[in-house]
Amino acid sequence: AWVGLFNWLPFFWLCLAIQPYLATPASRTRLGQWILAGTVPVIAVSLIQKATGYEGLLESFWGLIRWPMGQPETGAALFDNANVTGSWLAVTLPFLAVACLGPRQAMERRLTAVAITLGSTIALVITNSRNAMAAVPVIWALSCGRRGRLAVLLVTLGYGALVLLKLQHGAPALDPVLDLLVPDRLIGKVLKTISERPESLRYANRSTIFAAALGHIASAPWFGLGENGFSLVYARDVIRMNGALPPTGGILHSHNLWLEFAVSHGLPALVLLMSLVGRSVKQALPLLWTRAEGSDRAWLLATLAMLWVHLWDIPSFDARINVLDWLLVAGIACIACSRPVEAQPRPLAST
Repeated sequence: AWVGLFNWLPFFWLCLAIQPYLATPASRTRLGQWILAGTVPVIAVSLIQKATGYEGLLESFWGLIRWPMGQPETGAALFDNANVTGSWLAVTLPFLAVACLGPRQAMERRLTAVAITLGSTIALVITNSRNAMAAVPVIWALSCGRRGRLAVLLVTLGYGALVLLKLQHGAPALDPVLDLLVPDRLIGKVLKTISERPESLRYANRSTIFAAALGHIASAPWFGLGENGFSLVYARDVIRMNGALPPTGGILHSHNLWLEFAVSHGLPALVLLMSLVGRSVKQALPLLWTRAEGSDRAWLLATLAMLWVHLWDIPSFDARINVLDWLLVAGIACIACSRPVEAQPRPLAST
């Protein structure tokens, strides 16, 4: 099953080869700006698709550039589904936060950043991705000062109150506003979370999926089941339980990157991967509570957001998300290497 790790070699190589080009704060700031430039079409196409309801596959250069343009009600747009769109918007949000809050900026540049951020937030709400939306308050709270954190708390509590009002149908006079700010699909996802599912669909709960993944890891801890082994084995188990796959289709992955990697390649490979990412993140964490370069702080927050969305889903199955993830890992490794080493006590001079 470790042969499947060869699929990862281009990304390992990218992570190592790009680091000389991300060695300075200025170079990381430039790449952060390019990431934002790549986010603008994601926002624009998502909002346009939601407004027009357009649906259909768009391809160019013989399939090299592929825009699925499905799920118009969620503005999935350039990605295969809305959860992946939401993940991209959540991971790039820290760079937008820095662009909005950074000191010594021209007013027109700051207003442009605020407009893009507003569009990104609207597109993120339209996706109804609980995974991505959960990261937003934390990102803003860690990007702002004390007063900003209070504003983030108030906005979060206010939006939560709107969701509760719509769940309870407690304010009919506000229905037009609630319909605009709280999509029906988001309410449907919340209801699915707090309600019992039919027995035939319990196989799709995160708890059931995670338990199955842990069982597969226990059965093959050293080398795993092979690339994409979870989907094949889990589909077999679901068919055995239900006689056939339920109408909603099969589960294609374990909805957690670390579990998926361990199921496919074993625990030793997982330890190597987590060591690569975890060591750099640990060394860069002090940036959260120190006055640091805005771009480096954003880079750390984007990396943490990336780790968060991969706890509950695997958006990196999309190659564009995958490349973004490895760029973030490379950048955070450079930040970790540039962190000053704690001063060691100097020996007393000999007399």
